[in-house]
Amino acid sequence: MINNMLRNGERREVSSFGRYVERVIYLPTGVEGTASTVVVWDQKLGIRPVPTEFTEVDGHQVAID
Repeated sequence: MINNMLRNGERREVSSFGRYVERVIYLPTGVEGTASTVVVWDQKLGIRPVPTEFTEVDGHQVAID
């Protein structure tokens, strides 16, 4: 899995993490995150669901895993 991160104004690609990392996914306007499932792709395990909390951040609906 490759994630993009922004640190000190510089964007980097990260392909692995040494520990748990919380991710925030901003949902499109009008999407209700109350009945959704978030999944991740793992090259060894395939698709797997991840525990997710749906909340609001700065007026935007987000999914936090």
